[in-house]
Order: sequence, then C-alpha cells, then structure tokens
Amino acid sequence: MEPANTPLVALHGFMGNGQSMATHLAGLSREVVAFDLPGHGSSDSSSLPDPAQESWFDASVNRIEQVLDQSGYARIDLVGYSLGGRVAMHLAIRMPERIRRLVLESSHPGSLSDEERAARWRSDTAWAERWVSSWPHALHEWYDQPVFQSLVDTGHFSLTVQKSLRQTLIAEKSTSVPEEVARAHVGFSVSRQKDLTEALISSGIRTLFVSGELDSRYRAIGERLQARSGLIEHQSISGAGHIVHRENPGAYLEALSSFLES
Repeated sequence: MEPANTPLVALHGFMGNGQSMATHLAGLSREVVAFDLPGHGSSDSSSLPDPAQESWFDASVNRIEQVLDQSGYARIDLVGYSLGGRVAMHLAIRMPERIRRLVLESSHPGSLSDEERAARWRSDTAWAERWVSSWPHALHEWYDQPVFQSLVDTGHFSLTVQKSLRQTLIAEKSTSVPEEVARAHVGFSVSRQKDLTEALISSGIRTLFVSGELDSRYRAIGERLQARSGLIEHQSISGAGHIVHRENPGAYLEALSSFLES
C-alpha cells in the first residue's frame, strides 16, 4: 500500500481528544483516524477496570484493535503524543506487522527504576485527588510543572504568545470531567507501564521520535532510543518544548511528512 493511502491513526495526550489531534494533523493531507482514549472526549471508561487495581493500557489497545479490525485497516501509520505515544507503543508491540511507520512525540517508554516508579505512583495518585478537589485551579498547577516550562518563558517566542498558548490549553482542558481525568491519570500512570524499550527496538518498526529542543528530558529519551536502534530516528524540533505539535506546528508537520513519505 502506498503511504498516501495508508490510514494515519492518531492518539492524543492526557486531557486531549481525538478531534484535536485530527485537526493538528490535517496539514498532512492524509486520512486521519483519531481515537478518544478512555477517560477522554466521548470515550466511556465505565466498563474499564478500577484504575487503582489495574492499568488501562491493555484495555485501550483492545478497543483500538477492535475498531481497526471492524474498519478493515490491515496496515496503518501510527502517531501518538505523550500519553497517546505510550498507548501507541503498546499497540505497535501487540501488532507490529500492521504498523508501517510509528511516530512518537514526547513519549515515555516506561524505563523507570523501582524507586522512580514508587515516586511516580505517589505523585499520580496525589494528582488524581487534586483534579477532583481543586478543579479547575489544578489545571493552572498542571501547566506550572517543569516539563511545560517552555510555555512560561523561553526567549524563543514573545511572552504574549507563550501565555496565549498556555491560556488556550487551560481553556481547552477545562471542559473535561474532573472525575474522568482523575481516573485516567491513575489508569494510565507510567508507574504501571512496563519498560517497552527492548520490545520497541525488537519490533522492527521504523520509528520517528519527536521531541522539543527545550524539553531536555524527552530529548534525552529520543537520543537514547536512536543510539540503540538503526530503525529509530530522533528529531529535535527547534523552539518547542513538550507539546511540539502546538509550539512549532510547521516544523512538526514537516518532520512527520518527510518521515511518513519515506
């Protein structure tokens, strides 16, 4: 199947939705199949297990795989941002023969020490409580985290533009249901995710890892993955932090277009 005819399956980040991802990928002139992950958008999470007892990764992959089977998509390109990238890794490892190209944007493969996992679990459960008790003020606290520092003051864009994007993101997320946000935060906790590094490398899938040059943590992850496998290419996008597709959309789409058409 030629690249232009291969459906592009898109998976959004935490508190995002499929329609938003489809909108940002529209410039690729591809058929985009976007999903609302459990706890997000119009997706119903009531049938999923108690997130405190079981992670939601397998259940999410099962849902997506079922839709792909019903739609008759034998082979796809797959792109995921942050949380969506982590789900995309699980999906790619489950069915590598169906993935032509994989794009991961600012996504964690789950390579954490036991101490890091314990600390992350404590942090994520605390955030889950905060979402419900402090909504919507907690949204401002969320974007105050170091990983989103590029939205505050980087010197690459005017402070007015940075504040505008931050305010836009908060406004977009404010329509979410805090109880669903809390459940998803725990259900998709990276502390419950297996280390997918070796499985990703062994999958044989050509992969592009996109990070923002201002996001040192995820830039380092991309560099490590590229050093481990000749099938994984890392591209750092200038002037962008964690949310590459929103902070430098032109360069982001250019990177994806070049990779997906190769």
